[in-house]
Amino acid sequence: MKFTQSDRLGLTQPANIEALATADYKPIFWETMQEIISKIVDKDQFISSALLLDFAVSMAVLDCYNPRVIKEIFSENFLSTEMLKNETQTSWNLLLLYQSIQTLCSTPVGKSPPERLLETAICYNTASVKNSSLLPALEQAMGGSQFVTSNLRTKLGHYIDHVIMVKDGHPLALNFLQEAQEYKLVTHIEEIVPPAESQVIMVINLPDHAYAINSRRLKGPWSLMLKTLEKHTGHAVIPISSLMWNDLMDYEKIPYLMQAIRLKCDKVSTSTNV
Repeated sequence: MKFTQSDRLGLTQPANIEALATADYKPIFWETMQEIISKIVDKDQFISSALLLDFAVSMAVLDCYNPRVIKEIFSENFLSTEMLKNETQTSWNLLLLYQSIQTLCSTPVGKSPPERLLETAICYNTASVKNSSLLPALEQAMGGSQFVTSNLRTKLGHYIDHVIMVKDGHPLALNFLQEAQEYKLVTHIEEIVPPAESQVIMVINLPDHAYAINSRRLKGPWSLMLKTLEKHTGHAVIPISSLMWNDLMDYEKIPYLMQAIRLKCDKVSTSTNV
């Protein structure tokens, strides 16, 4: 199937770019699209300010960062206005963009968001799935509550539902970390110093809306979040679909978790030995 220049130009429209990002898909002529988009953006003929943040996140999913767009988004005036419209969604998008720039962007963009607004966005980023049965099942799978800690963050604002440590295929007790959290001595996963040759594994509980309705494939922005989390921390991530989890029978849940942890440990060990 051949695409004309007109077809390609049409695909550079914001709605189509968002669709590509949601599907986490780059067409074979993506490099050409990038060039066209950059030229239009630089001429200030592309997109309204109301859609600018969504557009920038979609482009980040597709590994594309425009310094001019990011400079405008990270301004006090733009973010304050967007926060007034929808604080929760703006916070989520702001963190996604900021995290991806800090971890995956290969070229400097020259600007960061105002610290005050960034802190506000981080405060809004809490557990995506409420009242989940994941924690008690994870504790049982690992051998007790002392082997699981919860509610950590990264210094970039990621929220981490649960953390476990494994060494030589066996879980490590995290009493020291739980006590440190209780006294607010540790709030960020970067502050954890894992024992030698141990593996830190982060378990992220993903909501139903993180997945496409028809294919049940993880949407691009959520995939981007997991990539930045793994890249920033250097630790393994196990994403758990809440919809899939709730569909499991109770007797299936612990074996499912044990298998997911085992596979992740094997993958980490293999990559470490390469």
